[in-house]
Amino acid sequence: MKKLPLAALTVLLLCGPSAAADDAKTVFGLVQGVVDRALAVLRDEKVPLDAKKEMVVDIINPLVDLPLAAKLALGPKQWPRLAEKQRREFTDLFVDQVKASYFEKMDQFSDAKVEFEAPVAKEDKFYMLTHVIGKDQRLKLAYKLYRSSESWKIYDLEIEGVSIVKSYGAQYKEFLQKGTFEELLEKMREKAQSAKKSSKGKKSPEEKAGSPDAEGATPAAQAPVEAEGVSPEAKDAALNEPDPAGGDPSVKEQPQVRNPPPAKSSPQAE
Repeated sequence: MKKLPLAALTVLLLCGPSAAADDAKTVFGLVQGVVDRALAVLRDEKVPLDAKKEMVVDIINPLVDLPLAAKLALGPKQWPRLAEKQRREFTDLFVDQVKASYFEKMDQFSDAKVEFEAPVAKEDKFYMLTHVIGKDQRLKLAYKLYRSSESWKIYDLEIEGVSIVKSYGAQYKEFLQKGTFEELLEKMREKAQSAKKSSKGKKSPEEKAGSPDAEGATPAAQAPVEAEGVSPEAKDAALNEPDPAGGDPSVKEQPQVRNPPPAKSSPQAE
């Protein structure tokens, strides 16, 4: 095996940490920028609520890879078995469901303050923890990012330690142990139609159930199928299964990149 020249080794040693630090700063700036822009829209009293939600989704979309999240949630066993048409429909339904479950609740945090921690690197991915501080509650939101061919993208979000991808994945896995994939699609279609109808009028019981309870706790995810519900085993699986994208970068276990950007917070509404 050929040995690298001393000059080449020196370049690698000097550029490696610098490149990691640059990536950390890029990730930090992307996440903070998107969150701050979304909060600015939500705090604008002149913009109607429905328009705010559309604007927030437009801000978030470029940074989030929901199609990849759909693939990871369904899992490596089910995904290869699907025809291209099935993959497209499942992805579309998954994306609509996640947006309805999470993006539609963002107006609840319009007056919140957000604190950003330095991104933590693991191989080619980053884990960035934020703290959303409201009047009556404090939530931990962690963003998981990978480098796509275009830029850094969020492929998963943790709310109070519960992963969106793993939570939905555990529910799909439980459903498919008894039902077929086509039955799962039908349930998702029904849920999508119900969400469209309820969005035009009064909130449905399912939407109310998905809102924060009296103590201010926000559920990590809504069930993809309503009739069967989610068993305690599925909920435990969502917490204990490994990251489907190749390992969960734990803040406690993984070393931080050198010279990470300092923790910052978004300005609170005046």
